[in-house]
Amino acid sequence: MLRYAEILAKTDGIQCTYISTNDNGLYEKYGYKFLKIMQDVNGEDSRVYVKYL
Repeated sequence: MLRYAEILAKTDGIQCTYISTNDNGLYEKYGYKFLKIMQDVNGEDSRVYVKYL
């Protein structure tokens, strides 16, 4: 499902996608790079990942 969303985004001209999560290590397997820690909508720390399409 993640790959399908990336294909749709790229088709629409989007150059990169971001994921905000508490998971550590999962999204690197799919080509995402850790960007930084930010607060989510609940004020909790969240890891932000980016993937350039």
